[in-house]
Amino acid sequence: MTDIKLGETDGPAGEGRVAELIVDPWSDWAARAAIVIVFTAFAIVGLAGIPRHLPVDSIHRLLLVAASIANVMFVTLVAWTTLTRLTPVQKARGSSRGYRLCSARFCAYRLLFFQRQS
Repeated sequence: MTDIKLGETDGPAGEGRVAELIVDPWSDWAARAAIVIVFTAFAIVGLAGIPRHLPVDSIHRLLLVAASIANVMFVTLVAWTTLTRLTPVQKARGSSRGYRLCSARFCAYRLLFFQRQS
């Protein structure tokens, strides 16, 4: 007899290989810099437009100022996330990732739609 147990295989074909980065680091940082410059410009233009809505004498103007501030915060978040983005990692092998996502989605829907009975 052999020492192989039931269900044991040699493993996936590419198990011993190391994934190499295909993206050129210079082009990656150039793209990041372009995104940061564009969205920082959007944030500056948004900040420069806030005084146009002042003085706040009605609820409509107050909502316009709040929307402008929210827009500035969002585009700033986009620029900051672009700078702090990690390098891409290899995807999970096989279908285990899909099973985990499906079960997590099922649990979330179950919590959302079905109330706990007392």
